[in-house]
Amino acid sequence: ILIAPTLDERDRAGERVAIARHDGVGLIAGAGHTGRLPVVPAALQARTWTERVAAMAARATPFTVAQTLRYNAVILALRAELPRAGRLHGFTACQRLERSSHPWLESPAVAGGGVILHTAVHLFDALRFVTGRELRRVRAVTRQRYNAALEDQLLVQLELDGDLPGLADASKVGPARCGRYEFVGEAGQLQGDQIHGTLEFVEGLTVTPLAHPPLAPTLVPLLADWERHLRGRGPNPIPAAEGLAAIRICDACRRSAASGDWERP
Repeated sequence: ILIAPTLDERDRAGERVAIARHDGVGLIAGAGHTGRLPVVPAALQARTWTERVAAMAARATPFTVAQTLRYNAVILALRAELPRAGRLHGFTACQRLERSSHPWLESPAVAGGGVILHTAVHLFDALRFVTGRELRRVRAVTRQRYNAALEDQLLVQLELDGDLPGLADASKVGPARCGRYEFVGEAGQLQGDQIHGTLEFVEGLTVTPLAHPPLAPTLVPLLADWERHLRGRGPNPIPAAEGLAAIRICDACRRSAASGDWERP
């Protein structure tokens, strides 16, 4: 699969091509099938995303979302092992990356948003995917530590279905990476880091490592599933509605950071 900036840059076999644009939408075409794939978080508001999803549905154009954490070995294992923790009482999650060296991420017209849109969007989708619950409301604060135009740090209080509160943060301010999730349950704590490849269950002072497949690239299996879907051989790996749900949470965080109040997606 070639990620290309224009339709003219195709793979030599001429079978398919993905186009990355600043609006974050990729087009994959080939073998008589065409579909749309958001390659990066789109520089769009929730309302625009809603309109786009509706337009794609009206034209019966396949549309999938590149929420590749759903293919991460630790995220998949957290989802599978979550019942081990019993009834959940709370959670924490983070997606912390190094400061970016890309100038375009400091241009609102090009980037469309800061870490909420480019980083936290993946964390929010992973929380929905692992827990099977919807986020009902958020209360967020943001900071601009190094980015003069857009937020590069987010801290947010979350409430999920079933009276499940939690805390999350996303940033591009430190020299270290972390993608840690902790779920506090009546039977113990399930915790893992999707960047460092750790997964553990904690009971009292006992920390038990849990087996899981090694970390591996996640975009390639997503594109393989997407190709199968375009050829009519499998389901849509991540339907557009899933991407829209994460974008709505991002929009709620933006509104909350501006208002200082709880906001609903």
